[in-house]
Amino acid sequence: GTLQPHRAHPHQRVYLLRGFLNVFSLGMDQLADELRQRGIEAVVANHTLSGLYANEAIRDCKAGWISSIAIVGHSLGASAGVDMAEQLAQAGITVGLVVTVDPITPTAAPGNVTRLENFYISDGVGKIVQRGPDFHGSLQNIDVKSDAGIGHVSIANSEHVHQQVLRFVAAAATSRCK
Repeated sequence: GTLQPHRAHPHQRVYLLRGFLNVFSLGMDQLADELRQRGIEAVVANHTLSGLYANEAIRDCKAGWISSIAIVGHSLGASAGVDMAEQLAQAGITVGLVVTVDPITPTAAPGNVTRLENFYISDGVGKIVQRGPDFHGSLQNIDVKSDAGIGHVSIANSEHVHQQVLRFVAAAATSRCK
């Protein structure tokens, strides 16, 4: 036998979307490694590919290959993550967790999202996330401006943020995508 989780069984998949030009969100890659070490499937991509990944997630959820979906995005990737969740909503797919990390555009939580956690820096470029008209889930805006030395770029690498995201992902594993 192998130590890798058997991928034929339905499992949670986490999509991590990087921000502008891929370079400012390398913390997303680090987070993906931490997830994989816990046996969780993690896909890291540029925010511009969110539509492509939404189609993949819809297909894989409907086929029963994945049981739960989480989306984590930084900066432009945060907005793309919410767009991706909205695309999944149109297909009737539930997203167990969306984590937005310092989104730079005004964003509203879509109705198909069970839990949205937004990390932002209140005195920086990051914005809070509002409740969308159909949203009935759990929404938390977490201001991290008191974390020493944190900024819009470094927030994606914050160990404190990573630890919380790992906990949120673990808690969302039971949330079924369909």
